[in-house]
Amino acid sequence: MRAVRSRRPSASFPMPSPAAARRASTRWPRRCCDNNLPTLVERLVREEIERVARGAQ
Repeated sequence: MRAVRSRRPSASFPMPSPAAARRASTRWPRRCCDNNLPTLVERLVREEIERVARGAQ
């Protein structure tokens, strides 16, 4: 027979408060966008400008 693990948080790893969990869940996407979005937008705009310029020739 297998032992059943408790799903309760242990004292060494307490559950975060709902507010702390909400803050943590918004930090990662914001940081990811801050790090990657400018480069992504620049590349997409450059590619679109090149595409439009080729069509005008």
